[in-house]
Amino acid sequence: MPDLLLQNISKKYGKVYAVNNVSLKIDSGKITSLLGPSGCGKTTTLRIIAGLTFPDSGKVILGEKDITWLPPEKRNMGMVFQNYALWPHMTVFENVAFPLRHKGLSENEIKERVREALEIVRMYELRERYPYQLSGGQQQRVALARALAVYPEVILLDEPLSNLDARLREEMRIEIRELQRKLKFTAVYVTHDQLEAFTISDKIAVMNEGKIVQVASPRELYYNPANSFVANFLGRVNMMEGEVLALDENCMLDVKTPIGVLKVKPRNQCTKDLVGSKVFIGIRPMSFIFLKEKETAYEHNVFSGVVLASIFLGEYFEYKVELAEGKIVTVQSTEEIAEGSSVKIYISPDKVLITPQV
Repeated sequence: MPDLLLQNISKKYGKVYAVNNVSLKIDSGKITSLLGPSGCGKTTTLRIIAGLTFPDSGKVILGEKDITWLPPEKRNMGMVFQNYALWPHMTVFENVAFPLRHKGLSENEIKERVREALEIVRMYELRERYPYQLSGGQQQRVALARALAVYPEVILLDEPLSNLDARLREEMRIEIRELQRKLKFTAVYVTHDQLEAFTISDKIAVMNEGKIVQVASPRELYYNPANSFVANFLGRVNMMEGEVLALDENCMLDVKTPIGVLKVKPRNQCTKDLVGSKVFIGIRPMSFIFLKEKETAYEHNVFSGVVLASIFLGEYFEYKVELAEGKIVTVQSTEEIAEGSSVKIYISPDKVLITPQV
C-alpha cells in the first residue's frame, strides 16, 4: 500500500483557518491518529483526505498520484463514521454490499467480499439482521466491515467509538488495533481521546488551532512533549514555570521552580544556550514517589509536604499535597496515606518534563 502525504494543506471558513498549512506523512500499513480538542481542525483534515472537503491550498498525494481534487468515490478509501451511517432498511449483508454494488462488481464477487469482511469482524452469523437489532459495538463492526470490503488503500475513521459506552470503547480499541496488525491496512484515525489514540496508534499528530504542533510515537509524545499544550493535553500534569540555572557535563540541568531547585535530565535538549532560558516544567502525578520517613537514598529532588486531601480511585489514590513552599501538587500512588500526614516526595530527574516557554 502507498504512503499518503499532506503537503501544506490549508482551509478557511470566512476569516478563520480550520486547517493552517498542515503537512503530514501517513505511513503505509500503520495507524496515524489526528488528536486534539474540539475545533482543532482534525475532522476537517480527515474530510480533505476523504475528498468530502477540498482545500484552499496544498496537495493530497497517495503514492505517486495527486488526488487533491478527486471526488470521494475515485479515491479508493473506506470511511467509518462516528454515527455508523448504516442504512436502517438494509440488512447487515446489504449494508456491506452497498458500496460494492455502486462499484459495479458482479454478484459472486460481492458475496465473497461481504462474507470475507463480515467474518473478519465476526459478524457473518448476523448478516440477515437489521441495524436496530444490533448493539452499538456490533453496528460499529458492520461499519468497519463495509470499509474493508472495498479493498481500500486507506481507511479513515472519524471518532468511531465516541457513541459507545466506556467498556465497549475499550474492547473496540483493542479489536481495531489487532485487526489492523493482522491485515496491515493504512489508517487515519481521528479522536479527541488521548487514551484511545495511545491504544490505537503507531504515530500521533497532535493538532491545535488548525496546526500540527507535534508528530511522534505515543511514548515520545508522553515523555518528551514539544510544548506545554502537548504536555497538558496528553494526560494530567503538574505544570509550573522555571528558569534554567546551570548545565553540568552530564547534561543535568538545575532549574529554579516554585517548589525549589529541580534536577532535570532532558531527553534531547543538552546545549549551553539553555542556561538562563525560561521553561515550563511538568511532573506527571504518577511520577512522584512517597519516601519512607527515614529514607535518605536520594540527594536531590526531595520535597517535604502535607497531604491536604485524599481521594480513593479504585486502583490507586490521588492526593493533593502542599509542599513547604506553598505549591500544591497532585500525586497519584497505590500507597494509602491519611489526610494531614507529613510526607516526603521524590521525583527522578528523568521523569521531569521540560519544554521552552514560547
